[in-house]
Amino acid sequence: MIFDPSISIKSRQAVEHSLLPCRHDFAPIPRSCDTFVIVDHPSNNIYNDSGDDVTTNTTIFGNNSDRPDDEIHEVVRFPRRKYDLLQDATMECQNIPIAQVEETHALIMSRPSWLWGAEMGSNEFGVCVGNEAVDTRLSHLCDDGVSRLLGMDLVRLMLERSKTAEEALNVGIALLEEYGQGGACCKDDDWCYENGFLICDVHEAYVLETAGAHFWAAERIAPGEHRNISNGLSIRVPTRVHTGLLQYCRNRGWINDSEHNDTSNKREELLAFDWKKVMNSGRCASEHLEPHGRELAGKKWLSEICHNNRHNNKSSSPSIRFKEMATILRDTESGICMRGGGFDSTGSQISILQKQQNKNSDPNNEVDGTSAVHWFTTGSDPSTNCYKPFSFNSNGDVGRDMMEIEKTLLKKAKEGIGDGSSPSATAKLWCLHKETKKDEGMLQKLRQLEKGLLSQIYDNKQKQRLPTTFSSSSPEIFLQAINQEFDILSLPLK
Repeated sequence: MIFDPSISIKSRQAVEHSLLPCRHDFAPIPRSCDTFVIVDHPSNNIYNDSGDDVTTNTTIFGNNSDRPDDEIHEVVRFPRRKYDLLQDATMECQNIPIAQVEETHALIMSRPSWLWGAEMGSNEFGVCVGNEAVDTRLSHLCDDGVSRLLGMDLVRLMLERSKTAEEALNVGIALLEEYGQGGACCKDDDWCYENGFLICDVHEAYVLETAGAHFWAAERIAPGEHRNISNGLSIRVPTRVHTGLLQYCRNRGWINDSEHNDTSNKREELLAFDWKKVMNSGRCASEHLEPHGRELAGKKWLSEICHNNRHNNKSSSPSIRFKEMATILRDTESGICMRGGGFDSTGSQISILQKQQNKNSDPNNEVDGTSAVHWFTTGSDPSTNCYKPFSFNSNGDVGRDMMEIEKTLLKKAKEGIGDGSSPSATAKLWCLHKETKKDEGMLQKLRQLEKGLLSQIYDNKQKQRLPTTFSSSSPEIFLQAINQEFDILSLPLK
């Protein structure tokens, strides 16, 4: 349902003043996506490839993208690129042009195949971003028929233009304030929604939640903490807010505390402001102030994992961290892994970010000693799929002859798989997963493939070693794994 601009200002203000939604009572309710982070786990007794003692910290990111079950997804990679701003002053996002920057970073991302942007992804510096649909009392200001940036545009733009989680947050905020959010978020539908994001690097994380076309609130997740979001507003006391938000709320009678000063710099002046309580739409995931449903289930998962690790004093083996996050993302009972009802977990990502520090590390270099492996399913329903690893080369490239390898894979692919809308090998694999009825033997082979890939990437079960850098062919492991999956799913190879 599109907001009618012909409605009088008085009527429009009445909608904004209402505690419950009026304009969008019958609009689709966000009901999908779950994103998780455990920030900066300390590790002990880890050695680098030279046998030297190192101090290691590990951050784990996980995301399930829940979308219409017939919407083809793909995992795509883009290399680092420089632009001549005299010739390329602007760039095209999904619906609108925006100002270009001089350089964009290499990234890998998972997206519906029709989109320019992404549901989730990571860049060469270990920044990860996941996107969620949210619903607030100002959704009519976003869903007003005007095309602006999509939340998925913002995911890609944050990854392209940042080297740290804080930079990504600032990029997202600046773009949201300048261009706003709004527009159709489905290929064949005018469904429009506001957005929430979980952003992290190896050191810290941020939750960024939006309301209307331009308003936002952010919360920092410090080292040693964990966090999850599940399609509803989750920030109670923000770290930062849009500079005009408090006055906007005060003018409408939503807050009246004199301590709510209009600033984004002094945290003490935000302590009395409850973002979720004030901006809550009262629908679906937003109707409960405390965690509920999938959000509560995810919070319990993270709390249990962190409690057990502290209690048992476990070293932060990356393969163990991967398995813990995979267990959460494969939880079908809670709905975190969504199946049926027209919406599925159509894509899934796990990223293991690690920071090594030894006597040769530069303490002022945020990137020095950081390694990251990003695992993607390239198939709907992570409970029946295999995660496959990708790691950037040290120079940020997505891999030698990467595109040629993908072309070779596509030549092997069976003609006619999917709807032909996307030429990527991962889109073809997604369609094959969707069309294949997996028996127990096939599921076992997929699990064995994942286990073998874990061993190949993290060969530390006996040596307790952390890979410092990967070989120049490491990005190709991802497509090699796709090739093996084609075989397992009985794709007739030519």
